[in-house]
Amino acid sequence: MDFSILLGLALGGALIGFTIGLDETMTALLQPMSIIIVLGGTVVSGLLNFPSSQLKRAVQSLKVIFSLRQVSYIEDIEWLSSLANKARKEGLDSILPDLEPCKDHFLHDGLQLVVDRLSTEELEKVLKEDISYIAKRHMLSINVFEQLGRYAPAFGLLGTVIGLIRLLANLTDPSQVGPGMAIALVTTFYGVFFANLIFYPIAGRLQACSFEEALQKELFLVGLIALAKNEPAFVIREKMMLFLTGKEREKSS
Repeated sequence: MDFSILLGLALGGALIGFTIGLDETMTALLQPMSIIIVLGGTVVSGLLNFPSSQLKRAVQSLKVIFSLRQVSYIEDIEWLSSLANKARKEGLDSILPDLEPCKDHFLHDGLQLVVDRLSTEELEKVLKEDISYIAKRHMLSINVFEQLGRYAPAFGLLGTVIGLIRLLANLTDPSQVGPGMAIALVTTFYGVFFANLIFYPIAGRLQACSFEEALQKELFLVGLIALAKNEPAFVIREKMMLFLTGKEREKSS
């Protein structure tokens, strides 16, 4: 799991505990009815809003959040540069054995198209369309969690209304005032909590991962087009180095 996720969860829990009071946190917030209203309502609305295929894709995308995999542009540049050097010396067919261990489908398919001598115009068109479709597929999952983030506060408000109705309907019974007020206030808390500390952060992290992957694919695109043009390995490397920051370039030099 990414360290930033653990740090964020720890700081979020500490912030809530410090604000409410560590001794009173569990008793104040432990309202099962409030959780049922917010989470139950949000899940039901999600089931009504999205087809099962999109919900399944969204659940599967969660593994990206907890994955320790990190994009290394420098390693990608060095690997593609070595392939370009090999192809220039021994011909494009010489890189065929290097395709099998390549786990990135975009890079694998792109290299295969280069070896198949697809024209640079068609190659660029195919790869750009691939990048576009990858981003669209990512947006399907991102949209699910963004929408869940919109539903949660609404059901928090619904729980508040339910709590107030219960409170007003039992004003003559003092024993019902406390539970009604608890549902009214705590449900609003859960609506805001799940939206801003669960659903929206998940959507934001998926969006960040999508941007990072798109940038990596664009780096591959530049390298593959240059490779298809049979440009020198040094030129290909320099073109891809444009994707790096100044500090990253210093490390790779």
